[in-house]
Amino acid sequence: MDHAKACGDLGIAPDAKAWERGRLEGLKTYCQPESAYQVGRSGGDIRNVCSAPQRQAMQPAFAWGQNYYQISVKIQSLEQQVSDLRAEISAEIKANSGTPPADVFFLQTDIFDLNIRIRQLEQNQRRYARWP
Repeated sequence: MDHAKACGDLGIAPDAKAWERGRLEGLKTYCQPESAYQVGRSGGDIRNVCSAPQRQAMQPAFAWGQNYYQISVKIQSLEQQVSDLRAEISAEIKANSGTPPADVFFLQTDIFDLNIRIRQLEQNQRRYARWP
């Protein structure tokens, strides 16, 4: 939506010079590697508002943040699998009058393996926890 039109519809006259000054100040903050890292870490995309040299300088930080985000997504997926397996174990035990069937052991082994993988990913993720 055009901000000037939206303001005009409300009877407000926007100050274009003040808006542009604010925009330029915001770009000084946004077009920095630390900002690009935060955008990548949160799973976002860098907006095409910075100069080509700024975008080039931001790219390594953005990629570093993306690594953190992608590991987070994998961890969340594995944690969901663990949760699903625990629910399956609970259902199996209830269905067998409180006596765990033999396949519960295999499900517990799967949970153990997933937890190891989660810890490995968390350890790897620590590497990307901050932009160097």
